[in-house]
Amino acid sequence: MNRSLASLSSVLSVVFVASASAFHQVTPTLVEITPPSGAGIVENQYWAGIRFVLFDSDADVAHVGSTGRQIFLFDLLDRDLNDSTGITQLTSGSGGHRHGSTGKLANLIVYETQLVPGGPRQLVLLDRKNGLRYPLTNGVADSSNPRMDEASRMIVFESVADFFTTGPAGSQIYRIDLRKFVQGCPFPCATTGNEGLVQITRSAGTSRNAVPSSGGKIIAFESDADLLGLGEATSQVYTYDVKRAVLTILGRGPGTSGKPSLSLNGGWVAFESDTDLMGNGSTGTNVYARKRNHSFPQQISFAPVGHSIGASMSSNGHAVTFVSSDDLAGNGSDGPEVFSYDLRRQELRQLTNGPNTVNTAAYSGGVFVSFLSDGDLLGTGTNDFGLYLVNLFTLGADTVP
Repeated sequence: MNRSLASLSSVLSVVFVASASAFHQVTPTLVEITPPSGAGIVENQYWAGIRFVLFDSDADVAHVGSTGRQIFLFDLLDRDLNDSTGITQLTSGSGGHRHGSTGKLANLIVYETQLVPGGPRQLVLLDRKNGLRYPLTNGVADSSNPRMDEASRMIVFESVADFFTTGPAGSQIYRIDLRKFVQGCPFPCATTGNEGLVQITRSAGTSRNAVPSSGGKIIAFESDADLLGLGEATSQVYTYDVKRAVLTILGRGPGTSGKPSLSLNGGWVAFESDTDLMGNGSTGTNVYARKRNHSFPQQISFAPVGHSIGASMSSNGHAVTFVSSDDLAGNGSDGPEVFSYDLRRQELRQLTNGPNTVNTAAYSGGVFVSFLSDGDLLGTGTNDFGLYLVNLFTLGADTVP
């Protein structure tokens, strides 16, 4: 890839520092990101830094007449300063575009799509500065679920395409170094011998949901393969230290653990598990967080009659947000609600408290949380699920709504 693309984020990083630092002072307590017509079915959404929310939806969120699943970018700076919707549609047409991911400044976007009708899913890189798109993979089987690091240098993903013909069946975790990617030669690239592509797992089974730290130095993922020869037969969460080539399992069965989320520096990993990892008699699914190089995780939720899922670690590693169907705060909540746990103070905080369905929460750097709700929380006439943003700085000790 042209080095100017790979270094674009670092060149522009200084421009928005002053504006971004004041977001929490000008952003309302609650913002409806999607229009009153609804968010449609949002499968994936997450924060890039504290400015952007990237999500995919099957609704015409930008009101341009599009159909099918498309990827959208919400720019909080644009919304706050220009009094606009802040939403840009990044894809169009067929292909079922999903799992969009980007770095801190959202100049490069990676996503998965079906390039050829009936063909395997591939990864595509979009350069928002020139509008050009570059296929990253051209495997004979699906490549999916890409995640880009904050610096827009590394991408991790899962694939059942055997890029290095190593033979193990199932999906494997790979990492792409965009600084070594050659435009016009998607992987597998015979011209370069796949330079820039690294295979992380090499065992039969399903390895998926990989997330990178900044620079892709630490990678967290889940796998039901027995990666360490411990006799594991169910899905567990692992971290991989790229420089040291060290693989670590974060919890043992007999149950399953999955859906990891990393802090920016890779120092904390949050995940969900239905295993009683602490041996305290916990039942259901709970959220855990483990600090790097610590032997045991910390249990974040205790849900005896419900489930806590969808752990999202703040990029600064200070807090974890998740959704729980249990009344964790003991205030009579009877539906799934969004909670945040402060890892420094070891304090649980309930963010939502309403009769409507709430799901899929995601953390920014620690100031904002976005989530889906089918309640018309702002009275705008939303008749379907809406994607909302809550400003924790102004929310204080209150809850939404």
